[in-house]
Amino acid sequence: MAEARRCIYFVQAEELRLIKIGSADRIEKRLRGLALMSPDRLIVLGVQHCDEGGALETALHARFADARVHGEWFLPTEPLLDHIEYSARISPTALARLNGVLTFPTMPRGRPTREMMRQREVAGLGKWL
Repeated sequence: MAEARRCIYFVQAEELRLIKIGSADRIEKRLRGLALMSPDRLIVLGVQHCDEGGALETALHARFADARVHGEWFLPTEPLLDHIEYSARISPTALARLNGVLTFPTMPRGRPTREMMRQREVAGLGKWL
């Protein structure tokens, strides 16, 4: 089994537009927890790998302190968005997988199976959004 690698994640709340700067060893597990607790739909903007443990997260919180709204949530300022674009870029496939985890947090792979979609339609609940 591969060892978990610490990373910094940047997640944006869709309606509030605020960006959370957080860190995790197991990002998919952390994203599931955030999605289940959040009243707003969340979107992964980027992931930055780090070896410094919490040092990079602390440095980023200090760097963008003027945009801090509450805790680890920040306004989407141009400097923060630039940092994400240039330092936290990940492959489109990885980004889609992580956003799938946020969309379907209770599913192991972050997306419904065809059987699950069929059962939902049969139950009269319509298609997945």
